[in-house]
Amino acid sequence: MKKYLILFFLILLVIILLIVWMGWKGYQLQKGEISITTDKTEYEPGGILKVKIKNNFKEQICFSSCYPYLLESKNENWESYKYAECQEFDGNGHCMKAGELKAFELTLPEVSEGLHRLAIPICIGCKSEDTFKEEKRFYSNEFTIKEKVEEGKVAESFCQDKGMILKKEFLLNFDNDEDLEIAVLCGEGTSNGGLKMGLYVLDKQDYEYKLVLEEERIRVAQHEVYFENLKGEDIDKNGIDEILFREDYWGALGGCATLFLYSPHYNEWFSKSVCSEYLELGERKIKTELSPNLASEKYKVFKDFLLQQEIKPII
Repeated sequence: MKKYLILFFLILLVIILLIVWMGWKGYQLQKGEISITTDKTEYEPGGILKVKIKNNFKEQICFSSCYPYLLESKNENWESYKYAECQEFDGNGHCMKAGELKAFELTLPEVSEGLHRLAIPICIGCKSEDTFKEEKRFYSNEFTIKEKVEEGKVAESFCQDKGMILKKEFLLNFDNDEDLEIAVLCGEGTSNGGLKMGLYVLDKQDYEYKLVLEEERIRVAQHEVYFENLKGEDIDKNGIDEILFREDYWGALGGCATLFLYSPHYNEWFSKSVCSEYLELGERKIKTELSPNLASEKYKVFKDFLLQQEIKPII
């Protein structure tokens, strides 16, 4: 009788331990997680994606040796690409200890453009020699796969949409972020009987080029020149490029040359104008003017720069 009681209590203890273990396991599945972060938010088809994975569980996790990650695309819902059935033994191909952080590199397939993410199935508390059995699935941040567009094509297409042709383009750092912006000069359009020109800055936002600066001119007379010597230059040495260009107009009684400077940091236009006026007896009066906002002390660096620039009216 005593022997049966001991056996009964042993079986009861095993059942209790099993229940406790299953409850603890369920708690780990519910509370634990892994963090998955890609190095960028935009990639090209076939490009290299680098990802960091942090095991925040209290025990080891492992990934499938056959498909350690799955690529998903967003249509109305998230959908995984179709993968062939694993033809080999699907074991725990790679394991990470509790609290471990590792970086991996993978080559993206040639897939269509759109919003994507990585789905990573894991097993928890498993061993490297075991057969892989998914217990939970985690997801990376979202990223876009998009065909690379040559900068010239972006600018050319933009000008065409405006009814003009591309005259000039260059890259500049307009907001001190990771990506450079494109300064675009479009010209030879028509508007209200005049010749239309425009300066535009395009910034890559949400995987598309957005217009962040627009400055247009309508030339109605022959003696007008706009957006001459257009360039970007970091005048105040803060890592952000200012925009510079010159404009001229002239007539029978004189003319003006104006140097324009735009600061993205302050979102302000500044200018220096030198005008000539013919007086009686062939005399000519020269007058220099600065834009009123240059009177502010905080714009001193731009004022000093413009004062140092020598410009002369055409006549």
